[in-house]
Amino acid sequence: MKRAILLLSLAGILSGGRVPGQEGTQAPGSPLPSGEVQGQRDLPKVPPSARVPLEAADFTIPIHSAEPDPVGGEYGIWASGPDYKVSFHDGFAFYPLLGRSYPENLPLLWKTESVTAGGRSLVPPGTAPETRFTDWRFEYRYPGITEAYDVRKSGVEQTFVLASPPPLPGDLVVTGRITTRLEADPAHEKQGPLVFKDRKGTALVRYGSAWAVDAAGRKTEVLTSFDGARIRLTLRGSWLARAAFPVTIDPIVARERLSYWIGAKYGGPRFPDIGRDDLKNQVLVTYARYFSASDLDGYARLCNDYFKVSYPVFWDITSKWSTSRLTVAFVGGARRWVVAFERDFLSPKASAIRVHLHDSGDPNTSLSYIYLPYRGGYTYRYPDVGGTFSHSTGNNALIVYQVDKTTTQANTPYSDVLGVLLDAKTGKAGAPFVLGRNPSGALLDQEHPSVSQVSDGANGSWIVAWQFYENNVVKDDWEVMAARITHTGYKAGWTLLAQPRLNVIHKFFPKVEGRKGHYLVAYLTSPKQARFHGWWGTQLWTQPFDWAENSSAPGRRGTDRTIWKGYCVHSGLAFDTNTTSHWAVAFKTAQPSNTADEMVARVGYTGATVETAVMGSKVPGATLPAVTFNDDWSQFDLVYGTSANKNSVYACRFAYPAGAVNKFYGKGCGGRIYATAPFTGSRKFTVMFYPSAPRKTVAILLVGVRGTSIPLDGIGMKGCSLYVDPAGMTAVSTLTGLPGRANVSFPLPDYPPVSGDVYFQWFFVEHGANSAGLLATNAIVSHIR
Repeated sequence: MKRAILLLSLAGILSGGRVPGQEGTQAPGSPLPSGEVQGQRDLPKVPPSARVPLEAADFTIPIHSAEPDPVGGEYGIWASGPDYKVSFHDGFAFYPLLGRSYPENLPLLWKTESVTAGGRSLVPPGTAPETRFTDWRFEYRYPGITEAYDVRKSGVEQTFVLASPPPLPGDLVVTGRITTRLEADPAHEKQGPLVFKDRKGTALVRYGSAWAVDAAGRKTEVLTSFDGARIRLTLRGSWLARAAFPVTIDPIVARERLSYWIGAKYGGPRFPDIGRDDLKNQVLVTYARYFSASDLDGYARLCNDYFKVSYPVFWDITSKWSTSRLTVAFVGGARRWVVAFERDFLSPKASAIRVHLHDSGDPNTSLSYIYLPYRGGYTYRYPDVGGTFSHSTGNNALIVYQVDKTTTQANTPYSDVLGVLLDAKTGKAGAPFVLGRNPSGALLDQEHPSVSQVSDGANGSWIVAWQFYENNVVKDDWEVMAARITHTGYKAGWTLLAQPRLNVIHKFFPKVEGRKGHYLVAYLTSPKQARFHGWWGTQLWTQPFDWAENSSAPGRRGTDRTIWKGYCVHSGLAFDTNTTSHWAVAFKTAQPSNTADEMVARVGYTGATVETAVMGSKVPGATLPAVTFNDDWSQFDLVYGTSANKNSVYACRFAYPAGAVNKFYGKGCGGRIYATAPFTGSRKFTVMFYPSAPRKTVAILLVGVRGTSIPLDGIGMKGCSLYVDPAGMTAVSTLTGLPGRANVSFPLPDYPPVSGDVYFQWFFVEHGANSAGLLATNAIVSHIR
């Protein structure tokens, strides 16, 4: 009874201090406002100083190769810079960055046909060059001549080095055959660049002015000719006759820079994800970028906890396939990162799921892969990966994905969702198993699976959520299904989530996160007007639930909450394992002119919003943001991409309010008082009592709205004081257990959200300590925010 009185009193104490942002829910499917959290108009912004660029704008990757793909074939030899990539496996091919506005790549391929001096060939026909490369230099070595390419941020420096004087006097002429769909104006022995343009006249590639320099440092111009099929570089024989050898001819091939090249035209990094390794205190960030509409390149970047130091540790940039939707999780038992991603092939027209493993804290690059099972005539897409708590045992990760029977990569009306267990220590993948539950006679379309990023290891489970549609139900709506999958791959139960009885709206694109039995699903809704939906919804909802390890079904906790109204799409969800009460939902909202607001909301234990902030306002080419939890700093780490600022990936932190603290005051005459963090939305805020000496006794917790300081010498408690004002005070008693400690716990509501200052002090029975037989601790004022 006293505990109930305490909760009622706290509700009254805090009712005057609501956090804006959640004053009620709206009936699903009802008319929507323009796009804001209810009751919240002036949202706080993450300060620019808190946003850290991860240097992804460089996209500068050294010369490398990788193992062939069983479906896509050879990888080739590649390198890249900020606005181009280049291959060397079939001659020198320069690819300008085009972005999503171009349907396909427009490379320029150079193949050296001849090198002559005085009209005589210096390379006998049919001579195959020896090839060598280091991180930033590729060489084709012919007898006496080296054709080399140096990869730089500004472009690729092409050089031809003549080691010794040619046998005949006369002009030195280098001829290269050009294969490209780009066009350049004809030129005849001019000293100047060639600019290659697309069919609309947009300049894309610049073949720069060529110069020659000898061993003594003397420099002269090289004349450039172009007849539509070949480039000829001519070095006058009169200068060559006086030169000191070796002599180097040196043009630069670069992406033609336009005034708007860093704008939204090209599109920034896409599909970011983020995970954290608590062993090394590092985070791994993954993302892709549209090189063209049909060619995405994938990257992974390892960062320290401050995001001040980061470097690439994985990339997949060949033009033979597209690499997208990279997802990441850490597996504590194996001490490894698991990166699962989608490869989309042009021939055959199919997609497959690939996996990369990276050792904890290893700064080196490894381009090895694990190939999940693939069958011809099927497309595998939308992967997500669940790992384990960093300090846990168990080596398995769970990879989930969607599969369609199609030869055109179409999203069919009969998709299914699969799971695969992967041993992150050995790299061995198990057999795929069906996640969905398919009742007899049902014709289901099951899509977009999401798996909780962190489980409790060998003794824990993952929760998987996905959307499904019954094709044999007339005018059905999309629903959300969830399953609990154990560490051994056992399907321990299924359940319907997301307002399963409400069939007037579509519920789709679920994200699920949680641990220690506490979970939350975030999902989108839209009016039930069409069979298929896009990525965007008209409302964003949450639903918390508890799912114990020994249970085949979850327990619902509370109702579904609206956390945003208006066009939005969400992609990030993370769970606070310290409070076991809060989640961060990352999403973006539609804005005009190809911009979006990058948003993050913190929700409490019933799924209601307690705080919302803007990471970036009207961001050009904004990506779907991603989020993970940093338990050492008790904050959420977020990443998002933009086409502005040289196509950067930004990281930022979403911290709890600085004012949400406990402050000690007064001087106790016995024992100590402590309390957990006073965050609005905590399911179990706890005030603790620590005795002077371990023993069982009766302890009384005083709770009030104001502090005071009243000496208690007059009632026999010499040297003790009362620090909680008796006006409006509530008391609750409890019996301490061994070693004499006690605690009182209660929720700090998130619906409606509460805030305010509450004062606490413990009194406890200590026979013989004084004439009253009572002692008191110091006090705490908890600033609940």
